[in-house]
Amino acid sequence: MAAGDTVLGTRPSRSQVLGARSAGPKNTTDGYAVDWKDWERFTALLGLPVTAIPPSSLTAFVEWLWFELGWKKGPSTAPSTIDRRLSGVVVTGRTDHKRQLDKTVAAHARRILKVKVKKMDRRRLG
Repeated sequence: MAAGDTVLGTRPSRSQVLGARSAGPKNTTDGYAVDWKDWERFTALLGLPVTAIPPSSLTAFVEWLWFELGWKKGPSTAPSTIDRRLSGVVVTGRTDHKRQLDKTVAAHARRILKVKVKKMDRRRLG
């Protein structure tokens, strides 16, 4: 056996493994594509570079998604969708745009979202 071969054949390269891992189920990749489109719209409105994904921009993205339409009380986008949009932006930034993003890049934005959901729940109950 040659170096790099396994019992089942040639060992896949690192990029092949990462590519297969990032492909994911079709509904996830489709969802992430929609998430990225929203991110592109958001960054265009603010004049930000689309591939700059700092925690502060992700936090502003949560605010924008929450109040985007501004004509109804409560969130304009469901909290679970906002959370998934954060994941979609981070994953797409890492995989498609080769950004080196810390695993906690969206942590502050998620904390803000959690506070908003708690306030919304209190208002409903109160």
